[in-house]
Amino acid sequence: MTVGRRSLILSLVLLIGACAGLAPGFADRGIGGTGISVGDRGIGGTGIVGTVTAFGSVWVNGLRVDLPATAAVRVEGIPAEPSAIRIGHLVAMTAASGGPTGLEARTLEVRYAVAGPVERLDGATAVVLGQRVETAPGVGRTLLRPGSWVAVSGLRRPDGVIAAGRVDGWDETKGWLLRGRLDAVGPSTLTIAGLPLSRGGLDAAVPPVGSAVRASGRVAAGSLALSVAPDPFNPFGAAVGALSVETFVDAAGRPAGLDAAVPGATPGRRVVIDSVVGSGGGIGGSRAFGAPSIGRTAAPGAEADRAAGLAREGSRRDGAQGFGAPDASGPADAARGEGPRGEGQRGDGQRSDGVRGEGPPGAGRSLDGMGRGGDGPDSGRNGMGGPSGGGGGRAGMGGPPGGGPGRGPPGGGPPGGGRGGPGGRGGDGSR
Repeated sequence: MTVGRRSLILSLVLLIGACAGLAPGFADRGIGGTGISVGDRGIGGTGIVGTVTAFGSVWVNGLRVDLPATAAVRVEGIPAEPSAIRIGHLVAMTAASGGPTGLEARTLEVRYAVAGPVERLDGATAVVLGQRVETAPGVGRTLLRPGSWVAVSGLRRPDGVIAAGRVDGWDETKGWLLRGRLDAVGPSTLTIAGLPLSRGGLDAAVPPVGSAVRASGRVAAGSLALSVAPDPFNPFGAAVGALSVETFVDAAGRPAGLDAAVPGATPGRRVVIDSVVGSGGGIGGSRAFGAPSIGRTAAPGAEADRAAGLAREGSRRDGAQGFGAPDASGPADAARGEGPRGEGQRGDGQRSDGVRGEGPPGAGRSLDGMGRGGDGPDSGRNGMGGPSGGGGGRAGMGGPPGGGPGRGPPGGGPPGGGRGGPGGRGGDGSR
C-alpha cells in the first residue's frame, strides 16, 4: 500500500514499555535499542556505532572487530544471521578485548535512519517518510521508486539530510521507523525530524523535546501504533567503558549528540569520536578522527594501536575520567612516582621532544595508547599532558607498569628536587 506523508498524520496509539523502570511510551528494546538489557549494565567493553566500511572481520570506525559465532546479531531488534550485515550498514555493537583482532563483538545490531515509503525522487535525493535522503552513485537507486518501501542506513548531516550508506528493501508489514530529533510535543501531536504525527489524544510520557529518539508505527485499518524511545549518543549507557561513534560535526564544532566541541572535530565533516564512559554512563574525555569512507579501513589520523587502547579502556570499570585525565583509580604506586627526584631541570609541562630526564623514574604506569603517560618523576621525554611531578599513569589507555631506569643519567643532587613535568613512556627495567 502506498502511503504519502499526509496519510501518516493519523491516529497514533503510544505503546506502554513492558520493562519496569521505563516510562510509559518507551519501547523495551534494551539499552538504546541495542538489545542489551538493563541487567547487563556494568559488563564493560567497548561500544561502537558507525558504518561498516570493509570486511575481513568487520571494519567499523577504523576498528577491525572479530565477529565470532557467539555474537548476537540483530536487524532493528530482530535476530538475524551474520550474513545479513552488508557494507554501508550503520551498526551498533559491543565488543570485548580478545580474538585475533584485539576486539571481539558480543552484540551487533543493524540500525536504520528511516524505513518507510518512498514519496518522491528529486534529482540525487529521495524523500522517504518525509525525510530527504542523499545517496552516492550506485547506492540503492534501483530500490528508490515512488511507492516502494525501503530502509535507509546512514547518518544525518547538520542540515537534516540523511547521507545514506546503504538502501535495503523493506516489508511494509513491519511498519515504519524513524530516527531523529523530537522537535515538538503537543496535547495530541508529535513532530519528529520535521514529520508531524498525531498522538490520538493519549496522555503518555515521551522523551523531552530536543532528544534524539527512535519512533516506529504500523499502518493498520486506518490507524498507526507508535512507540517512542530515546536514541542517545551513547546508546549503551554504563554497559561499556569506552565508546566510538561516527557522526557529523555542526557549524559550531559540536558533534551531533554532544553539547561540547571536541578537539579535532572540524565543522561540517564526518568524524569518529572516541570517548571514555564513566561508571554512570556519562561521556568523559573525547577526541575526533576523520571517518573512513566505504572500502577504507583506517581512520585518518589514528594511531596503529588505537583498537588495543580502546579495548583496555573498555575493560576499566572505575569511572575513568578520560584520555589524558589524572588516574585516581589505579594501583596506589601508580598514582605518583616513587623514585627519588634528581635536581635536574624542572619540567614545565611542555613537550620536550627528547630532553633527557635527570632522575630515575618512579612506579608510574605507561600509556601506549591514546597519548603517552609518564613513567616517573623527571624521567624520559615529556609525554602529552601527563601529570606534573611524574604522576605515573593517566586514565587514558593505561598500559603495563613502568618502573625501570630512566633514559637519562641520575641527577647529582639530593632527593626532593624540583617538581617534574609529564614523563615519557614507562622504563625498560624491572621494578
